[in-house]
Amino acid sequence: MKVIAWLIALALAASALIGCGNHAPPPAPPRRLPVIVAPVVRGEVVRLVEAVAEARPAREAMLAAEGVGRVEWIAEEGARLRDGEAILRLDPSQNEAGLASASSRIDAAEVDLAQRERDLARAERLQEQGVVSRAELEAAQAARDAAEANLAGARAAFREGRVVLGNRVVRAPFAGTILDRKVERGTILS
Repeated sequence: MKVIAWLIALALAASALIGCGNHAPPPAPPRRLPVIVAPVVRGEVVRLVEAVAEARPAREAMLAAEGVGRVEWIAEEGARLRDGEAILRLDPSQNEAGLASASSRIDAAEVDLAQRERDLARAERLQEQGVVSRAELEAAQAARDAAEANLAGARAAFREGRVVLGNRVVRAPFAGTILDRKVERGTILS
């Protein structure tokens, strides 16, 4: 029991010492801040968000011209292009000259075919009269057939020349923006 009495006395003494200690000063009154008041106005709220991101293209393509020659025109970096719009054009002068030559060969082949058809018609009339042999008639037919083939070849060369001339222009395979280009105007592509 004595121990309990001692503990009670010690607890009373400790609580007396605590109650007599230094008191903390009363809290300072809150600091007053100036307030600016503005009237309420109706308007559009613009929300600005800043963020860091990495942009990657949804599609990209490496393009090249199908022909050789000097770059006559090329779209600028940063240019926005529609699907099928021209990106680069090679100098068409050589191909245009080739196309003009093919057109002249068509004209000459048409004139030659017309002459060979007249010769064949004359040979058929003369063969019916017995003046021309069967061999001469067949030679006239062969000459007409060769003239037809010559005309077909000239027309095919002209069509091919138009295709080659059309390939002098590189077009955008889809809508987009030119990010980088490897050639400049005047560059010779080979």
